[in-house]
Amino acid sequence: MTKSEIKKTKVETIDSAAGDTTAATPPAAAAPGTPAAPAKPAPKATGHTNPLAIASFVLSLSGLSILGQIAGIITGHMALKQIKATGDPGHGLAKWGLIISYVVVGLAVLGLVFFIALWAIMLVTLGATFSQFSDMGDFSQYGMMDYESF
Repeated sequence: MTKSEIKKTKVETIDSAAGDTTAATPPAAAAPGTPAAPAKPAPKATGHTNPLAIASFVLSLSGLSILGQIAGIITGHMALKQIKATGDPGHGLAKWGLIISYVVVGLAVLGLVFFIALWAIMLVTLGATFSQFSDMGDFSQYGMMDYESF
């Protein structure tokens, strides 16, 4: 850059900082042959946190039942969809409500699988133990008296 270009850039920067936009250069146009980016409507932020995001977070922390967690998952997804469309604040609450709800539901499923496996092991073990006694038949061969001999 030459000295005159540097001076011009400094002047434009000072003018744009002062609020004068006449010296500012317009944004560069897209190169020929490339599609222009679609204009996105500006989200209208209301300043109020999305109520579904709050509900999702509260339901995820309630821990009262698995139905509360499922409701937290549903409201969290609904909140994220609304926040994406409207630009309302509350994205973090909705995301954490979903994360907590999914973790609690996952732990509940793992706990149920563990409980069923524990009962299955117990029943198999007890069944094997009782099947040994049923195969004995006559206890006299073990040096025991038969209960009918009394």
